[in-house]
Amino acid sequence: MNNNLKSNLLLKRELRFNCNGKFKILMLSDIQETIDYDGRTLKGIDKIIETEKPDLVILGGDNCDGTILKTEKELREYLDMFSAPMESRKIPWAHVFGNHDHDIDVDDIKKTKIYEEYEYCISKHTENIYGTTNFVLPIKYSNKNEIAFNIWGLDSNNLIANTNMPIDENNTNKIKTYMVHYKDLEK
Repeated sequence: MNNNLKSNLLLKRELRFNCNGKFKILMLSDIQETIDYDGRTLKGIDKIIETEKPDLVILGGDNCDGTILKTEKELREYLDMFSAPMESRKIPWAHVFGNHDHDIDVDDIKKTKIYEEYEYCISKHTENIYGTTNFVLPIKYSNKNEIAFNIWGLDSNNLIANTNMPIDENNTNKIKTYMVHYKDLEK
């Protein structure tokens, strides 16, 4: 098994099905906000989380507007606001990048490390696999220390250079790499 993928099985916050065999995931995508947040967006996210009480929140890309957020300081300020609904409730959350997340003038690995500094962010960068926010999140059975289910995060890696194609040429290789190893991780 790929050791980089295997290391993803160790999370700073363990995920487990509840005693009723349930695990609720809230998926948010294309928030595309800035530090001048529209209050309705944050209130809406807060209300959804309060109502649904998810076990995990997944941010599916374009988590911010990187055409406006440009610095590490701005990203940190934004993430302080954006992550508050999850962090204050101690809900684990994970992210992948979309094209607008890649637009911030900060190295992608550095951006990922900034996200990972948050106590309940359980995303991981997987070394030696093309892309930045590629990971697997294991969810264990409620009553045993075995993996019941895995959630896979794959980074779209922005655009192919000098084109408007939304998926880069290396995604096929990345997906093949995951497919080769996923059965071992699902055991």
